[in-house]
Amino acid sequence: MIKKLSLTLEQKQILQKILYESCDQSLREQALILLLINYGKSDKEIIEITGCSKDIFNYLHTQIFPEYLYSMNDKLIETNKYQVQVKQNLEWLTDHC
Repeated sequence: MIKKLSLTLEQKQILQKILYESCDQSLREQALILLLINYGKSDKEIIEITGCSKDIFNYLHTQIFPEYLYSMNDKLIETNKYQVQVKQNLEWLTDHC
């Protein structure tokens, strides 16, 4: 049995935001795994639900600390900024070509 996390409300909200807003599949998978660990799911259940490898699961489970969650959130913000810029560039190209 794996040790359940004790995520704060803010950390859970960051993970939920990543889960629903990120276009990065790897980031979404990591967020889901961390939330499932937090809710007390076993390693076997999490691997079965997500389809991730045991290695990925073990890495995430042993590397969890608050700064990691905040870096995941920063990555989401940067991804979203990039998507907005791409959309604006495509709109400009469509209008000017």
